[in-house]
Amino acid sequence: MVLSNTAFAITYPQAFWGANTNYVNALGVKDYPNIIRYGEEIVNLMKTLPDSPEKRDIIVTRLNEVGAAYAELGQYEKSAVAYGELLKYGDTPDNKYDDYTKGAK
Repeated sequence: MVLSNTAFAITYPQAFWGANTNYVNALGVKDYPNIIRYGEEIVNLMKTLPDSPEKRDIIVTRLNEVGAAYAELGQYEKSAVAYGELLKYGDTPDNKYDDYTKGAK
């Protein structure tokens, strides 16, 4: 018997991959300006895609880090905007994103 491990996922825009690599690198060294830059770029790219669990996961996690990066830079109003947007995507009936939305409130 042969089992398949094939997983189906959304097709990400080509620009996602480079931005995501830069975002992950920025996270690794706490480069807050680039966490913001690439996090926002990824969120804007993802907003162009049809709704899916993957889209929501990426938007919520990136907005969480963008909000935190703005706060680290003392830009609290921008942080509040990012967290406010996170709440729009993170408020789900299954409470999957409770850890994120509690921190954003």
